[in-house]
Amino acid sequence: MPEIRYKIHMLSAQAILAYAKPTDDSDTYTITLNKRETESVILRHDETTQEDNAIFFQIMCVLRDNDYRHASADTVIDDLADVIVYIDFAGIFDRDAGNPKIALRQKKAESMFRPDGITLDFGGGTQRYLAFERSAGMSRNARLSFLRRCI
Repeated sequence: MPEIRYKIHMLSAQAILAYAKPTDDSDTYTITLNKRETESVILRHDETTQEDNAIFFQIMCVLRDNDYRHASADTVIDDLADVIVYIDFAGIFDRDAGNPKIALRQKKAESMFRPDGITLDFGGGTQRYLAFERSAGMSRNARLSFLRRCI
């Protein structure tokens, strides 16, 4: 059976938070990154490929209108690179909120989990990304996946 892997971008939450803007109520933040800003928060040294799994297979079926079939040879598929992203939250929620700088960073990060999510542009125009799921291994490493919102 061929080894199928999917390219998934790993983004830095700390870098993303540098673009957070306060909303009118000033207790929450919006996060909207243009193409250049989105590219700047990708952790190039931590680019990852993910083994095939049921969730990725289902996403591919949605993207390809159920016409998706597994490749017949070992391959890395990049179709999900702008659909699902991993965000590394190291240095955010694992720090003491007694420090005002850390408390502000945590408040900004909490806004990423609002129903509006965050807005990123991987070159095809801006898209909303919402917190999705995490595995036990991702939790241990302070990482969470975000999925592009479908209209």
